[in-house]
Amino acid sequence: MTASSSLHQTLGQKLPDLSPTLRRAAGFVMKRPEEVATYSLRHVARQAELPPQTFSRLARAIGCETYDELREMCRAEFRLRSARFADRVLGFLEGGDDTQAARPGTREPLLVRHAAATISNIQSLLESVDLERLEATAEQLARARRVALLGSLSSAVIADYLGYVCGMALPNWTVLGRGGPLSGQIIDLGPEDAAIVLGFEPFARRTIRGARLIAEQGARLVCVTDSHSSPLTEVAGEVFWVRTASPQFFPSQAAVMVLVETLIGLVVRRAGARAQERLARIDLTNATLHEHWSDEIDRPD
Repeated sequence: MTASSSLHQTLGQKLPDLSPTLRRAAGFVMKRPEEVATYSLRHVARQAELPPQTFSRLARAIGCETYDELREMCRAEFRLRSARFADRVLGFLEGGDDTQAARPGTREPLLVRHAAATISNIQSLLESVDLERLEATAEQLARARRVALLGSLSSAVIADYLGYVCGMALPNWTVLGRGGPLSGQIIDLGPEDAAIVLGFEPFARRTIRGARLIAEQGARLVCVTDSHSSPLTEVAGEVFWVRTASPQFFPSQAAVMVLVETLIGLVVRRAGARAQERLARIDLTNATLHEHWSDEIDRPD
């Protein structure tokens, strides 16, 4: 076994032959190689809630002579991920002026490549999503006493957007971590509630830990992610996978927005008259407060 061996390929090939305990350890290593690479064995075992010797046994089971050899594989995987991100940034920065039409024999301009990637992501969503399951999820969210939204890093803006749009029609939708401590909001959740958690690679620790705590409270957990190896899949009641491929150095969230905006529409439609009444009252209050621009009021003489 060499450090250059693919971590995921090696573990994936050995996974069917491992005991349930070693599979748990392997799953932890595959999902969080950066922790195995940078933290002590004791810390890794504590986070995985497994005995330290389990990881030593795992190392031998996949052909490593020692646990340190497994750690070196994780370091190589971590370096590779960092290099991929750095290469994408460098490639993007060296791409030059992509705003002009491509010359014959040259690559397409950035707008065309980015649009093609997002269209492909959306097409993949249309082909893979289970519409009946999406409808059932909307029904559960519409019936929930409260719906909590959680997202960190790049997912935070999507959670905020969900909270803003749904908050107009439904007063029981809230973004966790806004207006109070995250812990205090999570412990108020229970079996009558639901939560939508958004998490994309690289996964935010705050999101994963928050999702686990929400699941422990008994709330219905709906997760949106871009990876089948996402730690969110371990605790979610429903998981929707969305591709975020992009020619740029950051993932595209276009297909994610198509999914969550569809979910918003399905939930609000089920809310029926109470959502319509609330939206009408908000519209009237906006008019009273002059929230929207008006030529008659705002344009200077």
